[in-house]
Amino acid sequence: RALLRMAEARFGREAETGAIYFTTDPPGVAARGTLPGAEVFTAVDFGVGWFDPEWAFGVQRSLNAPGRSPPFCAELYTGWLVHWGERMANTSARALASFVDALLGSHGGATSLSLYMAHGGTNHAGWAGANLDGARGYLPHVTSYDYDATHRG
Repeated sequence: RALLRMAEARFGREAETGAIYFTTDPPGVAARGTLPGAEVFTAVDFGVGWFDPEWAFGVQRSLNAPGRSPPFCAELYTGWLVHWGERMANTSARALASFVDALLGSHGGATSLSLYMAHGGTNHAGWAGANLDGARGYLPHVTSYDYDATHRG
């Protein structure tokens, strides 16, 4: 939270700049990655079938000022990252389209989302990233950054 407060001090408050500052995290950890109330808008992120979007939007609503929390999935994951040696994570186009259609039709059409990734690519030279897992150790990501993107170029 100290980093968020530092960024807010550096770049100015929403009222001063007209910009909407927001954070996004999965709903289970969103409270740890934002500032309370109206200080910063809290959005949520998730993938197709991960959990009930209504629960996620409820968490989002609880972290924002009353009446200032339109349902917003800031990162709707079209797929997911893959570590070396793992099977490619894929989401069917039909499942994604159905999920997006249902989301956009919810809340009287007031729901917004951003596809992550809409366009994929690659990142060579060891810059793909990795995770550390207590049980499995160092887990390097494959050098693709498409996350099962809807469009590849």
